[in-house]
Amino acid sequence: MYYQPQIDFRPDQVLAYLRKSQSDDPLLTVEEVEALSMLEPYGAGNPKPVFSLSGVTITCMSDVGGGRHLKMRASRDGRTVDMIFFSVTRAKSGLTVGDRADVAFYPQINEYRGSRSVQLHLVDLRPAYSAQQLNEQALYRKYSRGEPLSPCEARMMIPQREEFAAVWRYLANRDGEVVEVPASLARKVAQEGDLWESTLHTMICLEVLESFDLVTLRPEEGGALRIRLQKRRGKGKVALYQAPIIQKLQAIAWGEERRSHLSS
Repeated sequence: MYYQPQIDFRPDQVLAYLRKSQSDDPLLTVEEVEALSMLEPYGAGNPKPVFSLSGVTITCMSDVGGGRHLKMRASRDGRTVDMIFFSVTRAKSGLTVGDRADVAFYPQINEYRGSRSVQLHLVDLRPAYSAQQLNEQALYRKYSRGEPLSPCEARMMIPQREEFAAVWRYLANRDGEVVEVPASLARKVAQEGDLWESTLHTMICLEVLESFDLVTLRPEEGGALRIRLQKRRGKGKVALYQAPIIQKLQAIAWGEERRSHLSS
């Protein structure tokens, strides 16, 4: 199984949710962070508050501190904020620029050359999945565990021919090798191919391609996959819909009689 959701936040550690109305104000002001000092001293019975912010868009990210820590900038509702996540790298985060994320953090004030600004000291983060992506994850896990699928679920899992082509073109246009988190890969393939985004279909496409030795898939840190195109043996088209995965899904979705017609 290649498609796995990221770690969940620990609800017992998240003590407050940050909500601010849309405006031109900063996401958090220096004055607001300084006001938290009224809650001190922290210790037994009075833990340091952890805040949660959902659905930020990653606009910039890089490894700092000799490649040991992750520095990011994110935006939401037109406002930006800087973040630092110690002992976590870009690869381990499982995110790329353009992804949406949920973060848990301590707010802090960063001072640099006489300038003071708010920085979020992250303690956890995860991709911010849409309802569709969460449903697709649940269905993919069910399929990967070998649990029975309904005809409707099987139909939902079968990619269209243009989706296979879009995945192949995306890989070929990047020298045949990428390291991507499945959700990010699906978004980029959909954007480049002008298709409906589906992480589930992207993963089935990759598994089918792997079954024909057209790609290799290797899990990496942070839930990412290293995907590499393989040199084709011989010429001519590959009958992708003859792959065992697709044959099985078609048999469940439409029965044996219609499956033979659809696969031809």
